[in-house]
Amino acid sequence: MIRIFLTAIFLFFASSSLANELTVLVQNVAGGNGIHANIVAKYLPKYINQKVIVKQIPGAAGVVLANYLYNAVPKDGNTIGTIQNGAMLQSVLSNKSIQYDIEKFIILGVAQDGRYEPHMLWKKVDQKEIIGGIDSSLPINQFKIINRLLGWKAKEITGYLNPNEVKLALERNEITVLTGSLAGVKTVSPYWLTENKIKPIIQWGNGVVRHPDYQDVPTLLEMVSDEHAKNVVRVLELQGVFLRLYAAPPNIPAERANELRRAMWSVFTDPEYINEAAKIGISKPIDHVESGLILKEFVSSFTESMKSEFQ
Repeated sequence: MIRIFLTAIFLFFASSSLANELTVLVQNVAGGNGIHANIVAKYLPKYINQKVIVKQIPGAAGVVLANYLYNAVPKDGNTIGTIQNGAMLQSVLSNKSIQYDIEKFIILGVAQDGRYEPHMLWKKVDQKEIIGGIDSSLPINQFKIINRLLGWKAKEITGYLNPNEVKLALERNEITVLTGSLAGVKTVSPYWLTENKIKPIIQWGNGVVRHPDYQDVPTLLEMVSDEHAKNVVRVLELQGVFLRLYAAPPNIPAERANELRRAMWSVFTDPEYINEAAKIGISKPIDHVESGLILKEFVSSFTESMKSEFQ
């Protein structure tokens, strides 16, 4: 009887500690999503009355994390995660490793609207030739698509296993260009900008609208002519909208989903958070309603002919 009583007490406190803790899953704690998630974890307890921890689930450009969040975590709303752009794309391309439906996640909000912090093709300032690196962990390589759309026939070096290897290759001058969001560079490699190591040569994210700090950099949409190529660019831009997408698994209680959404939006509009996030280029959030509408548009854009452009 005493043993049963003590076991019951242990289970009670164990379950209570879990209920008092919210876990945020990230693909890489040292990457842009991980750095931002730690800022979010700092402010979420003000609005959700839980301790918040950040946990890394690496692998396959975020697909391992998305599979885990969708299938393995308890459906109590005490685990959320950041969904990588690559994991979103894998879902619509019906990759065999995918065990989730991207539209069934509970969208909590997006920390940064990619239309305001565009993706760029960055080039080493001291290099003339265009040479890109192919990262095998990603479902698509944006440089590969740009290379094809613009008819460059530039050299593509394969064999890199993840984005970090591509960045190191740029540092070693094995390659001369890479793609990445402006917010991502500001977060992870700000010295590239402050030391004038790289410069953007193409931007995409908001149609033909150029970023105010890069008015001399052409948009990808301006550089393509035929309608199919323009549609490919528009799909790339829809995917790029979701910078720092936060989601919960499906089938959590509706009341808890609403609580998480309110808390996340409260963080995104918290003055102290805004000041801290701005230092890493995060400043234009999107609420869960608009995020959901853009996600539906992204998924519906993938006709069979469009899928072939991304495979």
